[in-house]
Amino acid sequence: MVIGYSYWGYLGDTKYDIDGNIASTPDGNAFYSWSIIYGLLKAGDKVIQVMPNRDYEGFLKEGENLFSWCKERRLFAYNHMSKMPSTGYVRLLSKEQIFQLWDNRNLCNSDIILHEWRMPIVGRNDNPTRLFALKDNCSIDYVNYQPDYFIQECLCEYCAKNNIPMIIFDLDYKLSMYMVDDLPNRDNVYIFELGNKWGGKERAMHVEIPFDFERIFEIPINNTGMLENNIVYVGNRYERDWCIDKYVPTELDKVIVYGNWLESGRDSKKKWPNITFGKRLQTKDMTRAYNDSVCTLLLAKEEYTKRQFMTARIIESIFYGCVPLFIEEYGEECIKRYAGVYSSLLTVGSKSDVIERTMLFKYNKDMRSNVIYYLRERLAGFMDVRYFVDDIHKVIEIMHKK
Repeated sequence: MVIGYSYWGYLGDTKYDIDGNIASTPDGNAFYSWSIIYGLLKAGDKVIQVMPNRDYEGFLKEGENLFSWCKERRLFAYNHMSKMPSTGYVRLLSKEQIFQLWDNRNLCNSDIILHEWRMPIVGRNDNPTRLFALKDNCSIDYVNYQPDYFIQECLCEYCAKNNIPMIIFDLDYKLSMYMVDDLPNRDNVYIFELGNKWGGKERAMHVEIPFDFERIFEIPINNTGMLENNIVYVGNRYERDWCIDKYVPTELDKVIVYGNWLESGRDSKKKWPNITFGKRLQTKDMTRAYNDSVCTLLLAKEEYTKRQFMTARIIESIFYGCVPLFIEEYGEECIKRYAGVYSSLLTVGSKSDVIERTMLFKYNKDMRSNVIYYLRERLAGFMDVRYFVDDIHKVIEIMHKK
C-alpha cells in the first residue's frame, strides 16, 4: 500500500525552528508518530510524508543523535519514509506548488492519506496571517507564521481532485460534522477518534494512541528511592484549569508541571503559587521528568472525560517509568479498561486521594514497579501500533469498495 501520513510535528528528540534555534512548541508527535511510520513500513507499505519535514534543521545539526530512546526504529522511520522539504521552504509555496511537490512524491497514487486534523489559530496559522506574511517577505509575522492550516486546505482539495480516500485522525477533538460536510472531499473521508463522540456514525472508528510496545520495556524503572518529584504533569494548560483546581495538591511539596503554563502572559504562577512550573519539554527531557517522579496525574479537558478520550500521557508515563493516576471523571468503566485490576487503586477523586496514592507508591517501590509493569503488559493488548496499522488497512478496504 501507498499511504500518505500528514502530521504537523517532530520525530526527533529536540525541536528546532526554521532558523535552527530550539523551539517551544506543543507538538507531541515525537512520542508516537514514529511508531505509526515504522509500523506501516514493517507491514510493507510505502509512507509519504505530507506536511513539511520539521526535523530537517535538527537532523542537519545532530544527525542520528537526534534520536536517543528507541533509536534504531525511530531513525529507520525517519530515513525510510518519502520526506517533504523543510518548513522554511514549504510555507512560502502556493497551492499549485504544493500540489506539484506531492505529485513529485507520487502522493496522487496513494491508497489513503492519514491526516491529523488542524485547527485555525488566529495570528499563527490562519490565512489572513499567511497573506500578510507573504506580502513583503519581511513583515513581523513572517517568522511566526505556520502553514499547517493552509496545507490542510490544500490537502483536502488535492484528495478530492485525485479521488484519494482520507482518514482524519481527530486528535484535538474539535472536529464536528458540519466541518466534515464543508470539505471538498467529504464523500471520501473516514474518522479516527480517541473517544466516543462519533460512535455509531458511518465511516467513523474508535482507535487508541498507538505505540510500538515491543520497545515498552526499553527504559528501566527508577527504583532508587531517591525520586526528585512526587507528582509531575507534562502537558499544556488548555481547558484544564478546573482539573488543576480539583486535583493538584498545592500543600504537597515537589509538584512540577511542564508545558505552556507561563507562556503568552498566562497567570498560572499567580493562580497556583505553590506549584513549580517548568517550560515545555523537549522530547529528550521527558525521560528524566517522568523517571524521577512518583506519579503523574492524567489531567484532561472536560470534553475528554465526557467522551472517554484518552491521550498519549498514559503511555508516556508507563514507558518512562511513572505511575499514572486517573481522575474519577473518566468513569469506572473507562478507567478499568486501561488500569484493569488496579483501577480502584489508581482512581483519584480529590487532592487528598492524590496525596495518599502518591505517598503509597513513594514508600512502596515494589508496588510501584508492579503497577507499571502490569500496565505495560495490559495496554500492549489493545494500544500496540499493529492494531492501528490493521485499522488503516481495514479502512482502505472499506473505502475502495465504495
